[in-house]
Amino acid sequence: MKRGQRGCCPDADRETGLWVVGAAQGGSDPGEPRMPRPQSDKFGQTKISQVAKLMQRKSGATLEQMMQATGWQKHSVRAALTGLKKRGHVVERSVADGVSIYRLVNETNT
Repeated sequence: MKRGQRGCCPDADRETGLWVVGAAQGGSDPGEPRMPRPQSDKFGQTKISQVAKLMQRKSGATLEQMMQATGWQKHSVRAALTGLKKRGHVVERSVADGVSIYRLVNETNT
């Protein structure tokens, strides 16, 4: 390819790195303020919030319950638990009848 020719991506804007076709799909002008996300609690309305809410119950949550609530596989639920730990949450694990029960420990649960 010769200098000055456009490469394989003629729709890409070299200065901004955005695709010209997809640039408008972002939905907002860079100077326009963004709307804040509505959040009913500190976790928001995500699958991780569903996991956290289950774990905040006094009875806690089993891996199976978290899998059913989110549609995730076991390894994904475990990764979410690790993510909660990395964000500073204390995850308590106990075993009852051979089944692990996970709880989020905070001031109100202890």
